[in-house]
Order: sequence, then structure tokens, then C-alpha cells
Amino acid sequence: MKKCLLTIGLLAALAAPVAAQTTLVDVPILSEKRISMGLGANYSWWHGDDASVPSWKKEWQGGIYAAYVLTPNVAVVGKTEYGVDSKLFNTALGVRVTVFAGNR
Repeated sequence: MKKCLLTIGLLAALAAPVAAQTTLVDVPILSEKRISMGLGANYSWWHGDDASVPSWKKEWQGGIYAAYVLTPNVAVVGKTEYGVDSKLFNTALGVRVTVFAGNR
């Protein structure tokens, strides 16, 4: 678990310079410049009571992720992921509020 957290921390530190982007002050609210999309892979695991844990417990998931920036600190986000072992889709839609964005 400590190795996993350390790896995530190091990757976040390496990605910090990428966060320096221009703001969307002069971009209309309905603009393709506010959209970002990406592909990703996750290794997911479940834990808890035996009755609530799925039989596969751990699996790789591949997904498509998207965000539509409303203001520099608020974005509408969505994802859909496909579990390789479970053959299930995990889909979500939400709002992300940026609390800290590096040295802006």
C-alpha cells in the first residue's frame, strides 16, 4: 500500500508542470476549447464484508474520461470504464471543484 501511494505521489509531482495552462477567460461558454478527453487504465480492487465483495475482487479496467471546463475551478466530468474480468461497465457523471492547482 505504501509503494502504491508513493508511486501516485511521484507521478503527481511529475505532472505538476503540465498543470500550467492558460485560463479560459476569453473563450465562450459553448466552445470545443473547454473539452478534454482521455483514455486510461486502472487496476481496481474491492474490500469489505464477504457478502459485499464481488467474486473477482481485483481487475483491470480500461476507460474513456472527459471533462468540460465551466470556470477555471469547476468542470463537469464523466467516465465510462470496462472491467476486463467482470465484463461490466462502470459509468459516472459529476462535477469537479479544483481546490489546489499548483503554482498558478
